[in-house]
Amino acid sequence: MWEHFAPGGPIRVGGHHLAERFLRRGARIAWCTGPVSPANFVKAGRETRARLRLWRRGGEFLRDGALFAYAPMTLAPYRPYPLLDRAAAARLTLRATVPAFRKVLAGAGFERVDLLWMNPGSPFLALLDEVPHDLSVYRMSDDTAAFPKTPASFSALEAEVCRRADLVVATARRLLARARSLGARHAIYLPNACDPEPFQQPGLAEPADLAALPRPRAAYVGAIDSWFDAPLLGEVARRLAGWSFVLLGPARADLARLGRLPNVFLLGPRPYGDLPAYLAHVDVGIVPFRLDALTHAIHPIKVYEYCAAGIPVVATPMEETAAMGAPLRLADGPGDFAAALEQARAEDGAGRAARLAFARRHTWDRRFEQLMAVIGPLRGTAAAVPAAGSAPQRRARVLHVISTLLPGGTEMAALRLVQRLDPARYDFQVAYLKGEPALAREFETAGARVVGMRLRGKADPLCLVRLWRHVRRERIDLVHTHMDLADYYGAFAARLGGARGLISSKHNADEFRTRRTWKRYPFLALERLAYEAADAVIVVSAGLVEFLREAEHLPTRKMVVIVNGVDGRIAGAAPPRDEARRRLGLPPFDPLVGTVGRLAPQKGQIDLLRALPAILAAFPSAGVVLAGEGPSRGDLESEARRLGIADRVVFLGHRRDVPVVLAALDLFALPSLWEGLPQALLEAMALSLPVVAARATGVADVVSDGETGLLVPARHPAALAGAAISLLRDPVLARRLGASGRRAVLEKHSLAAMASQIDRLYRRVLGEGP
Repeated sequence: MWEHFAPGGPIRVGGHHLAERFLRRGARIAWCTGPVSPANFVKAGRETRARLRLWRRGGEFLRDGALFAYAPMTLAPYRPYPLLDRAAAARLTLRATVPAFRKVLAGAGFERVDLLWMNPGSPFLALLDEVPHDLSVYRMSDDTAAFPKTPASFSALEAEVCRRADLVVATARRLLARARSLGARHAIYLPNACDPEPFQQPGLAEPADLAALPRPRAAYVGAIDSWFDAPLLGEVARRLAGWSFVLLGPARADLARLGRLPNVFLLGPRPYGDLPAYLAHVDVGIVPFRLDALTHAIHPIKVYEYCAAGIPVVATPMEETAAMGAPLRLADGPGDFAAALEQARAEDGAGRAARLAFARRHTWDRRFEQLMAVIGPLRGTAAAVPAAGSAPQRRARVLHVISTLLPGGTEMAALRLVQRLDPARYDFQVAYLKGEPALAREFETAGARVVGMRLRGKADPLCLVRLWRHVRRERIDLVHTHMDLADYYGAFAARLGGARGLISSKHNADEFRTRRTWKRYPFLALERLAYEAADAVIVVSAGLVEFLREAEHLPTRKMVVIVNGVDGRIAGAAPPRDEARRRLGLPPFDPLVGTVGRLAPQKGQIDLLRALPAILAAFPSAGVVLAGEGPSRGDLESEARRLGIADRVVFLGHRRDVPVVLAALDLFALPSLWEGLPQALLEAMALSLPVVAARATGVADVVSDGETGLLVPARHPAALAGAAISLLRDPVLARRLGASGRRAVLEKHSLAAMASQIDRLYRRVLGEGP
């Protein structure tokens, strides 16, 4: 656990109380503070001196060895000064320590920790990078960016921590909203609380420095910093000259003017264990805070402790004090605050009973159980820390590495997998190597974080370094690669970055691998290296297995056939044909033939264009729709003009509404030269569309010629035109093939079955299942 204040000091924050509960459950804790720097030898307050003492001693074992307290010495402090106010400085903080921070932790028995607990004052990015851990929790207890001396780069760092942490615990509603806006995957509202029993002991002796002060007495307990409204309290003290105003806590603000008032007493910090005695002998507890962004994000512990002591409470109307439901008085301005103090002094016993009851409802024991109730069921995000202190389990972090995020079959298959697998078990990220992230929004809506790797050319060592660092920094458990470039880069990054598992998905049969050219051999060598690095290789069809074995000479021992799946509910997302055509703004073509896929030579769309003149001879009003984008678009447009059919061809470009495109068609054509298992074909068949397809690798695994569609030779426009015309002329046959195609796809290509098989494979590779 990393907290700002050392253990045993006068300031006791929420982390101290929660640490006590972990200790009671049998956990061992490394309590780290600081870090300190060489500058602290010159300038050091009481708290800093306590940290320096911990550093000099190499740490201290407390609580019979269950608690190890330490403050590291860093040569690269993160401060609001030039060169030090940078993300790089924040990451270096724990790497540039003397002695090495990780060695100190390892020597104390914390080489790897079950739970990494961070607060806003901690070097959290450095902790995430440098401390091996199973679960990370960021307790957002302040709007630290609003502090006057916070580095300008802090907000960006906190955003990254919120995205990376397994759980963000926000102590204020405003902080909860901030955490979620920063991209926190799991964020909860867990405010502060109190331990009522110490404040309710009978017969507590009056402290000597308090006994000499006249009554009534109003007390403030806690740190005094920029949030403390000294002018407000000064004016109240002037109006209530007969009152004694007692301030207990370390002062980091200028209180010179306030201290000159005769009825204001700056007693300084006191041991936390002495506070109940002070509160037992005052009349009112006060929270005179300024009203600004910083204080509206504070949920003051002292309100609970005042209530636990039974004394009335007067506070300024911060958002949290106004909403916490405590029996207190809110006062804004000196006049109201002074009047509220007088009213509080005149209270009867009923108010005390309400305060005691409030404190008993809001205990640290209850907050800790609420925290464990969130952590426990996560199991994928984290399992509860049990009494024995055994390691929690968190969601397995899975990184999909994919060449592009353009709307293609491979990309959509990865998206459907992310959408389908259990988000309580898996924490998904997607790293795309190049191009525009056209599908980023869809992946993010499915709960995945999307990052670009900025690939420059096929051989880009900087891209590999970025990907490797990402795997290491994010503590990725499993890397799942898609497409050739992603296989190569992902394999090296996974193994260099320490991922526990590596899976590759083979989606396509690449004709390039069969050509007699020297250029294929470097790719085949890389393919073999990536294959050997992988724990398992998902192949989307039996035909593709044979291609990989014969053309690429890959052994089959790691191959697992898991066919692509389609959601049977796709039909419900498809509008009637006329409505679909209206939405797409299509001309009144009848019949309408179309295909969906990347515009590339592999997909054979040029053969569909060359088949269109023959189809037009039979059906003069016919037209073709090509949905997709890619490098062949210019060539296809030129070919349409050369054939004189440009007015009969519609290029729809990238489409996210594929069911709408398919619903507009009378016939789906797939003239691909090679495939793996085309997703668009499965979706067309699931919509009962009659299908004409080239007999390519993977296609014959789905389409049974004459039963669920018609197959023709690849690169044969005349055969493609003849099959299309036969189906368009025979609607009965077209409907029969469409219906049988839908039945076959839903039986053999269920999306749920695909996700279930991949889930089992993930667990096997990660060592979590058979």
